[in-house]
Amino acid sequence: MSEQDVESVRRHYGAAARGDVESLRWLDERIAGEHRWAPEVPPMPEPVDQPRWRPERFYDLNERVLVRVKLSGRARETGNETETRLAHLWTVKRGHTVRLAVYHDWESGLAAAGVAE
Repeated sequence: MSEQDVESVRRHYGAAARGDVESLRWLDERIAGEHRWAPEVPPMPEPVDQPRWRPERFYDLNERVLVRVKLSGRARETGNETETRLAHLWTVKRGHTVRLAVYHDWESGLAAAGVAE
């Protein structure tokens, strides 16, 4: 089942890359309160227009999938290109993603998932 869990998560990134936001609408309510900021790591300096989410690494964790994601885009106020790496920790039940926790730095995501690099 684990390979299927990773594939289920990969489909969400594929949909986002194609601009298919309809398939991701369910995330709005499920990620409320699930953003984790690490106090020592500053967030992206400002909101990003046309964000690009590129998954770089997938960790299969038996009903959870940890993904290192490169977020890039154009900063809304300055117009400068910006990028950061963060972690998405997905929970998968019976082949369907049911929860997403977002960690705004990779190390916090690794710690939350109990993974050592």
